[in-house]
Amino acid sequence: MDRNISTAVAEIAKHRDRTWAWANFLPSVRSLIETSGAKSVIEIGGGRGPSFSQNEVERFGLSYTSNDISARELSKAPAWVGKAHFDVQSPDPATIAPYAGQFDFAFSKMVMEHVESYERAYANIHMLLKSGGISIAFHPVLYALPFVLNRMVPEFASSALLTKVFPDRTDDGYPKFPAWYSGCYVSPAIQNRLREIGFTNVWQVPFYGHKYYKKIPGLWQAHQAATGFFRDRNMTKMASFAFTIVQK
Repeated sequence: MDRNISTAVAEIAKHRDRTWAWANFLPSVRSLIETSGAKSVIEIGGGRGPSFSQNEVERFGLSYTSNDISARELSKAPAWVGKAHFDVQSPDPATIAPYAGQFDFAFSKMVMEHVESYERAYANIHMLLKSGGISIAFHPVLYALPFVLNRMVPEFASSALLTKVFPDRTDDGYPKFPAWYSGCYVSPAIQNRLREIGFTNVWQVPFYGHKYYKKIPGLWQAHQAATGFFRDRNMTKMASFAFTIVQK
């Protein structure tokens, strides 16, 4: 095991609150890139809006590629970004083959809940990475109630509701993709399956709480109290979000 990477993950794992996770995902990505010495990076589901700026990429000396299932999304990405048009959970290895073994580092934010098969997605990520390469995914966790409801409600209804709350979430703006939550758990079973796929090291860091009840008096206070209880005891089945980190 790479002790430097293990130490970096241990630093991340000192935190358990979703507020920290949202504020510190990209700093965690940067830390892992620096610690690992990665130079070639692919953002899974980056589409039109890469998470890193051109200045950051140049400062770190990175080769940076944005991936997306949508050619339309990639067409809107800035010119300085490399573009890789494929479905990360494609069952056809030929679609991944042109990019096989090209990347030291892969990362995604709120993407893995949208893949129908996490096993195919991680098998393809394994193919994308060089030996020793690292991937980190920030994703929601079932069975946090808002995500259970999102999984159960028909897509047309959840899309209409989201557009009412966020008017730019349309096909012409930032489209909503169906959520499957395949593999969006924190569990030894998931970790073992990722090792079976071929990853040498697997870590999952759970985070607790969400803000969906913030405007509902009473329920919000109860949620905060329950979140504190779950977080203090690190009850991973009650987590709301997680970083899943793997190393080839």
